[in-house]
Amino acid sequence: AGITRLLTRAGLKARTLSAPPGEADCLVVDAMGALDRIYESATAVFVGGSLVPVGGHNLIEPAALGKPVLFGPYTDSTREAARALLDAGGGRMVRDARELEAAFAEILSDPEKARLMGEGGRKALAGLQGATEKTWRALKPVLLENLV
Repeated sequence: AGITRLLTRAGLKARTLSAPPGEADCLVVDAMGALDRIYESATAVFVGGSLVPVGGHNLIEPAALGKPVLFGPYTDSTREAARALLDAGGGRMVRDARELEAAFAEILSDPEKARLMGEGGRKALAGLQGATEKTWRALKPVLLENLV
């Protein structure tokens, strides 16, 4: 409810997902397990928890759905995914609300850019797959050497 009040004070009509349906400029997701459904209908996604030093949240979910992913500089818990998205053009780091607004405006005004960013995100995820196999290949020689 606190974030909804802040958005209202900023001049936006905000509502929570758990509230009855209605028009809003902003939807505050206040329910567990609902993000995939929200991401799927989005043109672009800003992943919260990354503009402040709390480590960042999951960048992979919206990228897997082919959405351009915007995030802040605090991606400690998702550093590898953030780097992969940046390298592949599937994501963009913003430092503040002004940059976030500009990035959304750019993406929303250019459907082809949004599509290409979404494709870039999917390609980035393909490069991250196989972590278990890669880890096993790296550890296997060390483990076998120490057993013999």
